[in-house]
Amino acid sequence: MGVFAADAVEKNSAISRQSRAVEQLQAFRGRFNDEEYGGAYIDENNQLVIKLVSDDDAQSAYIKRVNLTDNLFSKNKIKIEYADYSMDYLKKILDELMPFLEEADLMGAGIDMEHNCIIMDASAGVDADSIRKVLSDHIAEVPEISQKIYDEDLFVIQETELSLQNTADGICGILY
Repeated sequence: MGVFAADAVEKNSAISRQSRAVEQLQAFRGRFNDEEYGGAYIDENNQLVIKLVSDDDAQSAYIKRVNLTDNLFSKNKIKIEYADYSMDYLKKILDELMPFLEEADLMGAGIDMEHNCIIMDASAGVDADSIRKVLSDHIAEVPEISQKIYDEDLFVIQETELSLQNTADGICGILY
């Protein structure tokens, strides 16, 4: 088999493992809701990693059963990691923060499922403490969130080079 054919086989195998991991996640999410898990991601080996929020017997038994039945002869075993926060909790936080992103000089925000946290994108040079202060002021009536706004493991602020101008330039560059 030539080099190019071997590369194609390897890429097809990776795509197949990723597709299987997505199917496994969909099946898991069909049985368990966002309050019961802390996210999921596909790792560098194209295996599904499900982050549980507790050592739940039903979830663990389900994953073990899938690994023993569906994945017995496969490299696509589901891995288990544990998370501090449920997806439901992270989504509620994000919903509370979204209306104030512009005022806090943030370009965007989202959930990082691999690290089980909220990622906030700020323009270069924006002070993280001032961002946290603005957000804290607006969500003061939600104590379970406002008390954690300074938790750097839960709320990660990262600098981004993205701007509306850069994005527009990039899109126009693609079109021309």
